[in-house]
Amino acid sequence: MKENQTVIATRISPNPSNGNFTLDVYSGKTVTVNISVINSINVPVYEENGISFSGRLTKRSTLATLPKESILWLLSRKEVDC
Repeated sequence: MKENQTVIATRISPNPSNGNFTLDVYSGKTVTVNISVINSINVPVYEENGISFSGRLTKRSTLATLPKESILWLLSRKEVDC
């Protein structure tokens, strides 16, 4: 790993789920992340952009109103220079 890279750890629970999810993201540096959830036909069903944090970020979301199908969580980040 390069010295200037930031390690981010994630956890999504529970799995399997009833549509209520908790996403935990951990970072040792300040980062800005975008969270997206896409369905089985690659259509975004949830998006939240520009979330800045350092340490731990916890997001709770409910997708219980969506049809029962496979989803994919996407997390992208941009490191913030401090």
